Amino acid sequence: MVEIDYTVVGNKLFAALKENASAVIIVNSTTQNPVAEYRSVIYRLREAELTNPIILKREYADNDVEAFQLKAAADFGAMLLDGVGDGIYVVAPNLPLAEVVTTSFDILQSARVRTTKTEYISCPGCGRTLYNLQEVASQIKARTCHLTGLKIGIMGCIVTAPAKWPMPTTATWVPVRGKLTSTSRRSWLKRISPRAMRWRSSLA
Repeated sequence: MVEIDYTVVGNKLFAALKENASAVIIVNSTTQNPVAEYRSVIYRLREAELTNPIILKREYADNDVEAFQLKAAADFGAMLLDGVGDGIYVVAPNLPLAEVVTTSFDILQSARVRTTKTEYISCPGCGRTLYNLQEVASQIKARTCHLTGLKIGIMGCIVTAPAKWPMPTTATWVPVRGKLTSTSRRSWLKRISPRAMRWRSSLA
């Protein structure tokens, strides 16, 4: 592994990296604008035709977990969503290690880089919801949080839920008061009209 920042980017570094194409490059940001710094460094690396794996690194001095999470999500998410970077290296010495690790995995999953836990897709609830959405969502999470690679939709709207149902891997819906329905995307697609299936395919 080779750790660099914008101050060392130049021909000497490029020559050394070309001799070791398998080296993992850790791009460390120390400025107030990490996204711009990452883009600048990675642009120079790509301009030099270097294809080494790149890890984005940044250290945070925050003592507040939420402040740290917001900053880290903004710093790394902007790059990962653009397909820039192969991983992240998050350092936060003033926070519990478990919080730092969880936040790192959450950022990777939100950017669709790596999935490590169940993802829940739920509406906030409104006057059309016929049951306690928050309570049911908590119960479903408690029973499925150990699963990975699964998207669970929890929907309570009797108007728009059927249209949103095919999006997650599996869905839970209560179209009638007191009646809970659960299905998979495949079984739901078999039941909707061919026209609707063609419309879904056009969105994919």
